[in-house]
Amino acid sequence: MVVYPTLTSSVFGQTHSGTNYGIMFFGYAIGALLGPQIAARFIDQSAGVGAYRGAYMVAICVALVGLVIDVFLIAKKIGTKEKEQ
Repeated sequence: MVVYPTLTSSVFGQTHSGTNYGIMFFGYAIGALLGPQIAARFIDQSAGVGAYRGAYMVAICVALVGLVIDVFLIAKKIGTKEKEQ
């Protein structure tokens, strides 16, 4: 969480840094609120050691969706600054 303000201002610029950081932090808060609730719905109490298998599968799927979005944004050069030569 320490790098979020610096990351936000370097990617989006200093002009609206406070607003952009607020939006980023709001996304983090939503994830912190909904993540455990989603994981709890996928716990299989009768599975013993493998009780969290479903929760891990959901987390893996969400991470893969995020990776695909990142690759798409990088390919489109959205959020990157081109160095002027």
